[in-house]
Amino acid sequence: MTNIGHCVFGGCSSLTSITIPNSVTSIVDNAFIGSGLTSITIPNSVTRIGNYAFYGCSSLTSVAIPNSVTSIGERAFYCCDSLTSITIDSENTVYDSRDNCNGIIKKENNTLIFGCQNTTIPNSVTSIGERAFEGCSSLTSITIPNNVTSIEYGAFFSCSGLTSVTIGNSVKSIGSWAFRKCPSLASITIPDNVTTIGDDAFWYCTGLTSVTISNSVTTLGNGVFGGCSSLTSVTIPNSVTSIGERAFNLCSGLTSITIPNSVTSIEYQAFWGCASLTSVKIGYSVKSLGYEAFGMCKNLTDVICYAENVPSAKNSAFESPYIENATLHVPERSIDKYRSNNPWNRFGSIVPLTSEELALKFIDSDESQEVFRYTLDGKSIHSPQKGLNIIKTKNGQTRKIIVK
Repeated sequence: MTNIGHCVFGGCSSLTSITIPNSVTSIVDNAFIGSGLTSITIPNSVTRIGNYAFYGCSSLTSVAIPNSVTSIGERAFYCCDSLTSITIDSENTVYDSRDNCNGIIKKENNTLIFGCQNTTIPNSVTSIGERAFEGCSSLTSITIPNNVTSIEYGAFFSCSGLTSVTIGNSVKSIGSWAFRKCPSLASITIPDNVTTIGDDAFWYCTGLTSVTISNSVTTLGNGVFGGCSSLTSVTIPNSVTSIGERAFNLCSGLTSITIPNSVTSIEYQAFWGCASLTSVKIGYSVKSLGYEAFGMCKNLTDVICYAENVPSAKNSAFESPYIENATLHVPERSIDKYRSNNPWNRFGSIVPLTSEELALKFIDSDESQEVFRYTLDGKSIHSPQKGLNIIKTKNGQTRKIIVK
């Protein structure tokens, strides 16, 4: 026998062990999918392990890969929840498990392509590959070292037990679905070098309560924090230019949001279903609001919009009858323009921006957020006061603001 064929032992939940003879050169796709294997010895004759070959073998605790293996298919060992030990023969020319990391690393590009609950990512790894930890429900914490530059598509998708992630400072991109459906993840800090967060990257991380997004992020992908129902606050940095479709969809814990001046568009259903959202600040550069951008925000009471040119907005951008009980705050010179444009004219009342709101116009859009505010004589204050206010921000900048 030279091949173990497609699905030959698939679903054999009582099969706990098997001896593969040295004549076998290929373990074909799905060969042992969903079986009860607790251990497996792969002979040195095998060159290929197919897609999904051991997928869902939830009792499998250890895997040893010989030097003959030159091809490991997609998701070959995914959803093997009990897996704690992964070793690769030191003479293998394609893969290794360097530094006793309990993972599979592709030598050619230093990409970790598979990990388990005991994996420690070596410093020499530069990328966390697609679906590397997918379905690893026993993984509780992970540290991504500083040499890693990318976290690829679905890298930690459905890691239901993951509570803590430390992302190294060299990561530049977080791929789509990277942490999708990690319900135990409570907080995340996006480091300074990250410029892109992909679609649905943190979709339905229902335990996520706080997010720190770095000032280098330019793209918030579609659905990036959608369904994060425990998220109570988030600061969108002034580097972001667009709020993607469904970006904060169903974030029912959000009570307020500030859209910085760098943002030019708020896309389809970006904040749909944010039922606790009471106030929204929209920066002066926003030019368009998509369908249902703030749909089903039934407790919305105040929208502060600094744009002097009325942003184009779909009729359903703010949903009736909720906005008929809300107040729209806009630049005084633009009130008539807003009153003649749908759906802005459906707000219960449209009022000019107050002096306090105008004082915050530039602070909210700064690269860094305000940390201290003083009067001219150096007295610390916590809110705008009439006269000259001196503002200090996180990046050390100082601004003078006159509050009338």
